[in-house]
Amino acid sequence: MAATRVLSTSWLCLLVLSPLVRTGSVESAARVEAAITTRGAAKVLAELHAQPERWRSVYRGIASGDRAWLKVGQDLAAAADAGWSYDIDLAFGEALVVAPGLVLKMAPDLGATCGNIDDPFTDNVEKALAEVRKRELSVLEVKKPELAKEQTACLKGLGDLRDALPKAYGTTAPLEAASVPGRESFQTALRAAEANLRTEAGLAYDRTLSAYFPQHYGAAMDDCVKAEKTGDLAAFTLAFKLVEDGHVESALVRPESKIATCLRDKVKQGQLPKPPRSGYWVRVEMKFGP
Repeated sequence: MAATRVLSTSWLCLLVLSPLVRTGSVESAARVEAAITTRGAAKVLAELHAQPERWRSVYRGIASGDRAWLKVGQDLAAAADAGWSYDIDLAFGEALVVAPGLVLKMAPDLGATCGNIDDPFTDNVEKALAEVRKRELSVLEVKKPELAKEQTACLKGLGDLRDALPKAYGTTAPLEAASVPGRESFQTALRAAEANLRTEAGLAYDRTLSAYFPQHYGAAMDDCVKAEKTGDLAAFTLAFKLVEDGHVESALVRPESKIATCLRDKVKQGQLPKPPRSGYWVRVEMKFGP
């Protein structure tokens, strides 16, 4: 299965450093850290307040997810009032996309980091929801047991934020297409799987599934790829509803390419690890490497 990567979630991002950071984020972070050490965080914050462009550079540094910049954020937060704390929390929130593990470990206020969003992501509800979704996918990629508690808390905060956004914009979430009676819609299945991942039991099961799936269905995936003659290697998402012993009650996939439906059908005939309960939804992302 060398050509295939199996992930419980996936994300892709492009980091663009601020033009104000001229000599690299680590060196600039070191200069700010030195200033905090010599003059104190409160004085440095006051200086930044008087020079918005400098603060914007520091904000972008923290949002870059660089460890040294996150340390700067921690130190500044220790002396920040409510207004400055909010800005620092927002910067840590942006960093979730590129450095989720570090943010879970280093955020001064994890609840505020995961539960808030602001400019430039709030022009409209669609943009805000898309950004929250990126952060959720990134946090789901963290596979460190020692951060399981923080991961669960952050996913809950992001989930609550996502659920509250439509109401905040005076709208409702887009209606799903009508589903066939007796069959779950794909979006409903994904939401159920995401809700499961906001629990400690769900995260533990996701780690088990991430190891189990390539071991037991790698050969099946290779067979599906070999049988596909058109070269359609598009990524796809599988959703499985499991009964108590791990057998598949329902299997959905989007998009429904030949490889995707081939693998879906093979897994449906098999079994996955025993889930936390019957009727349990999981999602598996399939991507093809270079």
